[in-house]
Amino acid sequence: MNTSVGIGLVGFGWMGRAHSRSYRAIPTYFPESGIRPHLVSVADTEPERVDLAISNFGFERGTTEWRELLERPDIDVIDVTAPNAFHEEIATAAEPCYTSGTPLLGLAPLDLAHRLQQLGQAIDPRVADGMARRLRSAAWWAVRGIREDSDLAPLMDGTDLTAAEVRAHLAYGGVLHLEDLLLRRVRVGLWSPAFAMELATTLRPLFEEARGWDHDRWQREEEGLSSALEAWSPRGVVET
Repeated sequence: MNTSVGIGLVGFGWMGRAHSRSYRAIPTYFPESGIRPHLVSVADTEPERVDLAISNFGFERGTTEWRELLERPDIDVIDVTAPNAFHEEIATAAEPCYTSGTPLLGLAPLDLAHRLQQLGQAIDPRVADGMARRLRSAAWWAVRGIREDSDLAPLMDGTDLTAAEVRAHLAYGGVLHLEDLLLRRVRVGLWSPAFAMELATTLRPLFEEARGWDHDRWQREEEGLSSALEAWSPRGVVET
């Protein structure tokens, strides 16, 4: 089943165009994700850029006032690609969107880990640091979307990875396979392949829930992870 995700883009310079191309490519390169980005609206201070986004990139509408995007119920994700100097202002104004389920994606403030600990949740500083480093601004969604306190507890000793973070990676991190998470997002497999395989056993319920995998699919994913970890080993690199 395909899921339509309404995109609101703030800023249509070089980075905004790169993100837009990536959104359009998701159905082609990641058909298994079931995600179909819907380019709802773009905001830029230059009218010419707004026109370009609509005529050449497929956005349905555009505006020169980014605050208008925050009021649209058909926008699920607000992607901030405006110049860095404006990120804090936009993020602060857009924060209420979380109450209606709209996550804010973009670059994160330098003190993000500290801010996460001010949200009223009991977050271990190590967990907050890890989420801020790996999820960037999507860490806001991870914390505010928890279902129970245990979602913010490390999945096992020796890691700061939590169920809340894994769900965020699955929802917004392009994680389609087990190896995507453990080698490309969390990267634990790069420094401890054995620990990555052990950690994988705790991830099964989260992947099955988010991706609808059955027993056979999970076995294939574990085999794929094992092969990928072997390829990353010194021997595997030499043989490759």
